[in-house]
Amino acid sequence: MDQEELADVFVREIVEAVCDDGGQLPYRAGVVKVAGSHGKLTPHQRQAFAAAAETSRRTGCPIITHTE
Repeated sequence: MDQEELADVFVREIVEAVCDDGGQLPYRAGVVKVAGSHGKLTPHQRQAFAAAAETSRRTGCPIITHTE
């Protein structure tokens, strides 16, 4: 998924419900969590961090993160 698609998924899981392979679960996410790798972010990780930031902007939801 690209950055916009990731943000849409993150927002949906905060506003509507968390999804798994079987469909929607009766829970909503309360934070966006992203993680980086040792050294520098990969291109995919950069997209995930940008999607997390966009999600926070849209919803006000906090972001938590960690690195190695």
